[in-house]
Amino acid sequence: MGKVILTSFRDAPNYKFGQRYSIARWQPKGCSYPEMLALGARDIHGSPLRLLEPAKFQRLYNERLRLPEAKVSLALINTIAGTPDDVLLLCWCHPERQKGHATLYCHRILVGYELERLYPEIEVVYADGADKPVWERG
Repeated sequence: MGKVILTSFRDAPNYKFGQRYSIARWQPKGCSYPEMLALGARDIHGSPLRLLEPAKFQRLYNERLRLPEAKVSLALINTIAGTPDDVLLLCWCHPERQKGHATLYCHRILVGYELERLYPEIEVVYADGADKPVWERG
């Protein structure tokens, strides 16, 4: 069974194997990973989530994760993780981009929490700063 690895576009090359998916609102130039736009950092109305304090960000993003299209993406991740392949979920955030926070403040952490809640058999790896999140596990 594969793992779900939560990391940044910057650190994705550190992983030689695994299916890569962007869960960002957009990808860096030169990247053309398949996108899971339903998991982008947006609220339920599609507005970008940015410049919010962590508790409000978490509440609004968790509402997004309850939408049908987000549930489909999460189920797809579970299906892929059921194969021998790892799944890398990529976004922009890494500690050097977030110098204003002592710990990582990124929606991919909340995706990991939701995957663990829905599919406890999946091993979720919090990499590239996500192992020290701003949020407590809920």
